[in-house]
Amino acid sequence: MSNQSFSNRKKILIIEDEHRIVETLNYTLVNQEGYIVYTAPTGEEGLEQYRRRQPDLIILDLMLPEMSGTDVLRIIRQENENIPIIILTAKTSEIEKVVNYRIGADFYLTKPYSLEELKEVIKVCLKRTSQTTKVVEEKDVEEIKVGDLIMNYSKRECSVAGKPVNLGYKEFEILWFLARSPDRVFNRDEIMKEVWGLEAPLDTKTVDVHIRWIRKKIEPEPENPKYIETVRGVGYKFSTHKTTEN
Repeated sequence: MSNQSFSNRKKILIIEDEHRIVETLNYTLVNQEGYIVYTAPTGEEGLEQYRRRQPDLIILDLMLPEMSGTDVLRIIRQENENIPIIILTAKTSEIEKVVNYRIGADFYLTKPYSLEELKEVIKVCLKRTSQTTKVVEEKDVEEIKVGDLIMNYSKRECSVAGKPVNLGYKEFEILWFLARSPDRVFNRDEIMKEVWGLEAPLDTKTVDVHIRWIRKKIEPEPENPKYIETVRGVGYKFSTHKTTEN
């Protein structure tokens, strides 16, 4: 267990209704990792705990009784755009709902998942959160112009065809990473390493979810993407071929 003082320990809120999962996560995160853990079995209680405890990170099951995890996620994101949220779900279709509703989460894990995988994701999310302000402040002013896409890193601004696009933190990082090397194909592991800081690949469907969300924001036809192309069997690239077409 971590020997850091109580006041310095990160607080994690688990919103999950499966008792055995909660017990396992609570024991692992408290006794092995040294986190302060709060739990809630329903969406309503999860929201109450979130507002009262002010956690540093939330682990959220989408398949909750009564109020759905999707609704909980939407409400939390309306109140706080920056808190890391890790989604747990047994159904990929639930992740599709999150994407379709354009609600932001930082990571998506489908059950069954390994505890080691979850612990690594938690560490990465907390590390990225603590470094976000520092990275933006230290990075020189940079601007990318590719076709009708314009991005300014220091201002965290993006526009497509003259229209501003509101991107979440990781969405901006992914698009910046792809657009600064146009027409170069990156696999999912490379994107995860760059954006999430993961040396070893975990659940790379998280990349696919974020790509789909970016497409919904920047593509005229998300199902027929003009900017971010899928290279089957490899990964993704920011294409200049279609962006230069009249």
